Amino acid sequence: MNYLFVIMFCPFFSFAQTDSIEIEIPPYKEGTNYYEPEIEPYVNWDSILLVNPNCHDCYIAKAKKEENFGTIIKYYKKALKIVPNSFEAFNGLGEQYAWGNGKRNYITSRGYYYKALKTFKHNDIDNFAELSGIVDDICMTYYYQFGENESSHRKGIKVKIAIWDSLIKSYNINEYYEERARAKRNNLINDSKGALSDYLYIYNHGEYQNYEITWAIAACYLDLLNYLEALKFYNKTIGILKEQKTESVEFLARLYSGKAECKMKLEDYRGANEDYQISLSKFLSQKDPSTLRLLQTYTEIGRSELLLRNYENAIYFLNKAIKYDDKWMGVVNGEIVESYDLSIAYYLLGWGYYYNSKNNEACIAWSKSGDLGNKQSYKAIKENCK
Repeated sequence: MNYLFVIMFCPFFSFAQTDSIEIEIPPYKEGTNYYEPEIEPYVNWDSILLVNPNCHDCYIAKAKKEENFGTIIKYYKKALKIVPNSFEAFNGLGEQYAWGNGKRNYITSRGYYYKALKTFKHNDIDNFAELSGIVDDICMTYYYQFGENESSHRKGIKVKIAIWDSLIKSYNINEYYEERARAKRNNLINDSKGALSDYLYIYNHGEYQNYEITWAIAACYLDLLNYLEALKFYNKTIGILKEQKTESVEFLARLYSGKAECKMKLEDYRGANEDYQISLSKFLSQKDPSTLRLLQTYTEIGRSELLLRNYENAIYFLNKAIKYDDKWMGVVNGEIVESYDLSIAYYLLGWGYYYNSKNNEACIAWSKSGDLGNKQSYKAIKENCK
C-alpha cells in the first residue's frame, strides 16, 4: 500500500468557508467614553391623529410600540387603508403573522411579505438589509411550517433562490447576485458552480475590488477543485486587504490556510507548509485564538511534513495539535464523529511514528484515533500492529 497516498487523501480541514459575523455597535454618545443606545424622542401619535386622522406614519409607529397582537394587526390595516401599497404595513403584517405573539399563520405571513417585496423601493440600496431580511424570513417560514428539519430548510432555501432570481430579472442589482450566490452555496444546496457564476458577475461589474467577493470566488473554485484559479483569487484577496489597509488577523490566517489547501492538492507541499506556518503565526498572535483553528492548522502542518518525509517535524507538530482537545462534530461516510478533528491528528501522528520506526507509539496513536471514531485507523492497526 502507498501510505503517502493514504496520508494525502484522509480528510482535510477546509478553510474555504466565507461566513462572517456582523456586530451592530450602538451610536456613540458625544461627551462620553462609552457607547449606549439612542433614546427615541417621545411623540404623542394620538394627538397627531386627532388633527390628521389620515396619518399613515402614526399608525405604523403605534403598531411598532404596541404589544397586543390584535391591536398591532388593526393599526397596520388602518395604515393600509390610508396608503394601499404601504411597504411598512405589509412588512409589519408579515412579521406579526410569522413571529408575533398571536396565533402564527405562515401562509398569511408569506402573502404579506410578498406584497412587501413588490412595494419595496429597489432603487434605495441603503435599505437593502431590510429587503434581505424579508427574503430570509420567507425562507424561515417554510422551515417552521414544515417541521423544522433538513427537508423544510432546503425547501426554504430553494424558495429564497427563486425570489432572488425574480428580483435579479427585474432589477439586476449586484447585491441581489451576492445574496443568491450565498444561498446557492449553502451546504443543503451546494451549487458552487452557480454561486461562482454570480460572484464572477459581481467581480466583473463592480465599481471597486471587494475582498469578500474575491474570497468567495476563491472558495467556490476550491469547492470545484480548480486549485490554480482558487489560488489566484486567494492571492487577490490578500492583495486587496493589504492595499486597503483593512487587514484582519483572523481573516488573513484563514486566507493563508486556504492557499495552503490549494497547494496541498497541487502537491506543492513545501509551499503549503510555508502558508500554513504563516496562518499559524497569525492565529497565535490573537489574544484568544480559536483552539479548533490551532488544532486544524498544526495538524495540516504535520501532514505536509509527513508528505515531505520530515517525520521528526511531523511528530512535533502533530503532538502540538493533539493538545487542543476541541470537540467538533464531523460526518465521515454518513456517520457523525464527535471529535473528528482530533481523530485525524492522532491518525496522522500514527504515520509519523510508523515512518520514524516507532511502531509501538504508532499503534497507540492509531488506537486513540480509532477510539475517537476514525475507522481508517483500525485498517492501519490491522496491517501494521501485529
